Amino acid sequence: AEESGGEEWRQPGPPIWLIDPLDGTNNFAHAFPHVAVSLALLEGKRPVVGVSYDPLREEVFAAVAGGGATLNGQPIHVSDVAALADAFLATGFPYDRRTAPDNNTRRLDHFLRRSQGVRRAGAAVLDLAYVACGRFDGFWEIRLQPWDVAAGVLLVQEAGGKTTDFAGRPDCISGATIVASNGRIHDPMLRVIREGAAAPRPDQ
Repeated sequence: AEESGGEEWRQPGPPIWLIDPLDGTNNFAHAFPHVAVSLALLEGKRPVVGVSYDPLREEVFAAVAGGGATLNGQPIHVSDVAALADAFLATGFPYDRRTAPDNNTRRLDHFLRRSQGVRRAGAAVLDLAYVACGRFDGFWEIRLQPWDVAAGVLLVQEAGGKTTDFAGRPDCISGATIVASNGRIHDPMLRVIREGAAAPRPDQ
């Protein structure tokens, strides 16, 4: 199932590969050097193999269920940042952001006021891989697709992090809503998503 809207991954049956040959299409179109190839093997709707390949930096992030995560063959681990105020985050915006009532900008505003910083680089699988290796401390996004997140979800999990949907449920492979973090800031991130402006700020 490539980037084509296929729903085969939801159906019972043999293992299935989810492949995105170019995550960061707009980046590529504008010669912005932040793209990746993403592939994941799903068994029973759960990723058991995940790979993100950044050809421009020659970085291969890989994970096998129960076997840890690596970058170019070396083990990686999520960061140890414990406070949201010190966290470096990533996010993205859906393609229908100009017309959709929920386009993620309100959440961005809330996180900008409660974290060290937020980046929008435009390739979800790399955002997740960067959480896995500690470059980012957390990531959230809406309306992604399974091929955008499956490999990255396994990378984060095998690197010691946590992935859920916005409700805190572990099943986030659909990509409808996803939060990934080092685990230590996960609950504070979910609180910001749920409470918005009512969530505590560092100066409170």
